[in-house]
Formats: sequence, structure tokens, C-alpha cells
Amino acid sequence: MHGPLNVGAFAQSLHEVVNCHEILRTTFVESEGQVMQIIAPSFTLPLTIVDLKDLPAHLQVSEVEKVAHEVMLCPFDLARGPLLRVKLLRLSVTEHVLILNAHHMIYDGWSQGVLFRQLSTLYPAFVSGTPPSSSELPVQYADFAIWQRQWLQGSVLQAQLDYWKQQLKDAPPALNLPTDYERSTVRHYRSKHCTMQLPLLLVDRLRAFCQQEDMKLFIVVFAAFNILHYHLSQQEDILVGTGVSNRNRAEIEKLIGCFVNTLVIRTHVSDTVSCREYLRQVRQVILEAYAHQVLPFEKLIEELQPLPSPSGTPLIQTMLVMHDVPLPQLALSDITARILDSSIETMLYDLMLVVVDLDMVEGLQVILRYQCYLYSEATVMWLLAQWQSILHGIIADPDQAIMDLPMEPLPAQIVCNKYL
Repeated sequence: MHGPLNVGAFAQSLHEVVNCHEILRTTFVESEGQVMQIIAPSFTLPLTIVDLKDLPAHLQVSEVEKVAHEVMLCPFDLARGPLLRVKLLRLSVTEHVLILNAHHMIYDGWSQGVLFRQLSTLYPAFVSGTPPSSSELPVQYADFAIWQRQWLQGSVLQAQLDYWKQQLKDAPPALNLPTDYERSTVRHYRSKHCTMQLPLLLVDRLRAFCQQEDMKLFIVVFAAFNILHYHLSQQEDILVGTGVSNRNRAEIEKLIGCFVNTLVIRTHVSDTVSCREYLRQVRQVILEAYAHQVLPFEKLIEELQPLPSPSGTPLIQTMLVMHDVPLPQLALSDITARILDSSIETMLYDLMLVVVDLDMVEGLQVILRYQCYLYSEATVMWLLAQWQSILHGIIADPDQAIMDLPMEPLPAQIVCNKYL
């Protein structure tokens, strides 16, 4: 954060957000085999300030990474809390680094936007000494949890379960995805990422194609990702996960909390099916999955009890998530803020493709996160290039067979681990 930060006003803003959202004052305890939420009536979130301004610039960089590493890897105590940690590193009078770390039980990607928007509104009010307008919410996360439990039972629950049981019947336990390095029997979570910007000409052609075909951009990028899986694994039965915000009611759009749900998208690919036919299949499966998105992924796993995939996650090893709006930014009056890349990353899955639709001018930003004990950066960049090539091929001739799409052989350094 660059600018004359008023630390007192920022701390007050954080305090106000915590008082506004019960979930930020919540801990979780086990009682008679059941997990219960305990909501503190009030709570002052500690804002730890680390002064680094006397260090040389090169040492500041390493110290920021060290502190971020400590914050990110320190385990949470669900029963004692807090489940949100905030540290402010002072590099100079006008340079600060803010480290936020929240447990996924109380926070999701949408929550970050809610938090940033509230801070951006509260901070200037506290700086000017003007009392902020009331931030009382009509509902809280606990209200949603109660409503969901009461609604998702009986025939409603059974209809959801019936759909997913049929959709995932006899699903393969894993994809034979090739990797650079042999998979260890010990689970790892450390990840890295590669980023690319799709060429604007390609993005414009994709948008035009989607408009012509009356199809969401998400369908096309998802289909291309699945075809890449088919090329890598040579398996026709492909399962890939995606996330949904699960905020389909206006009352919960302004809530901080973990509402996100994981959907398993299962499609069948073959050499002879045309790209157009496959796009239609993907669209139909995704629309049906969205119509049955309220069943929590954890409940589905509890019912199906599938074998874990090689990555340790049930049913899926890879994910694709698309953001239709740019990732949220923090705007504090005369403070310029940007999100820093961190070398401290963790992930459950082998691969996760994140596509961000920035706008009509900047196009699509693509981030491929990967388990660094499985893949090299060179291979991940190759995967991104192949995915981009598949997109080119689909819109150039949607009636061609999938076997005719432009795809290169696997790089020589990749090994094929057989799991099935």
C-alpha cells in the first residue's frame, strides 16, 4: 500500500467490519459429535504492526516473505480463534504491506470483495472523523446455515442426491495425468502458478464465437480445458471441478463467509466427436449441475464415499474457476494498493486454471496453479500454450473432430503415472 496510511483509522475500520460480520467473531467447537458455532458478542481483532523501515530495501523484501510465510503456515485453532489474522508491515512512512490470512471455514473469494469494499467505505469516514453509516446486516452467516439445513432435507435433499448419484455413477477414480516427477505417497500442498494474458485478437474472436453460438464464454474455456485433459490422459470419461459462489439470494451477497461450493462436471470426449457437439454436451452438463448446485460437496462425498484421487481429493484432481469480474482491489482514499504475488502458496488439487475476465479492453487473464512437486514451470507454460491452441482450433472450425485439433505431443520430460 503506497500513501500516507492512517493506521488508527485502518484499525478502526477493521474493528467495524468484525463487529458487522458475526462469522469473523465465530469459533467452532465439538459437542456430542456435532460441530457448533460459538459467536462472540464482541471482539477486537489484533492488528499486529511490524516495523521494517530501518532495514535496507533488499532485506525488507526477504523479511516480508519471512513474515508472510510465518502467518500463512501457522495453524488455526478453530476452538479458540481468531480465524482471521491481520499483520501490517511498515516499510516506510508511505509504504506498507498488509497480510491477511483467513480460515476457509469463514471466508471465500467473494468475501474478499466484501471486505475490501467495506474497508474502502469505512476508512475515509474514520480518517475524517465522520461517524460511518450503520453497517448492520439484515441476516448473518448463522441464519443462512440454519435456513440451508432446514430447507435441504426431505424431498429437496433426495432430488439433489438422486441427480448427483446418477451423474457420477461408475465414475473413474482418477485421471492418468502425466507429470514431470513421480508422485510421492506423502501428500503435498505447496503450489506455484504461471500467468498469461490471452491475445486480444483471440479474446475478441472468442467473444464473437460465443455470441454467434449463444453460449457463455465459460463453456468454451471449460471445454478446451477438458479436451486438454483428454489429450493428456487418453481417457474419455473426464471429471473436472468448478466452483460456484452459491450466493443466489440478495440477502447474502454482502456477507463474509464461506458459501462457495464445488461442482463435479463429468463429460465424455472422443476423437470422432466434433467440437460443436462437445460444446453442446459441456453446456448441457454444466446447466444441469448449476440446477443442482445447492448440495454441499462435503455431503455428496459423505453419501458416495468415493476412493480418493492420487492428489488425495475425492472425485477430482483438477479445477477450473472463472471470474466474470476483475478480482477485488482495496481502495483507501489516497492510498494506492495492489495485490503482491507470494511465494507461499498452497492448494489441494494437482492443477487449477483460473480465468479472469478483466474487461473488453484488457481481455482475459489466465492463471494456472500447479503442485510444484508434480510439475515444472516449463511444463505448465506448455499446458497453457496447448490450451490456448485448442481454443484457436475450436473457433476456427467448430465442426472439426476433436482428433483434428492442433495439439503437440507430450514433452519428453513428462512421465505417465498409471493409477487405474
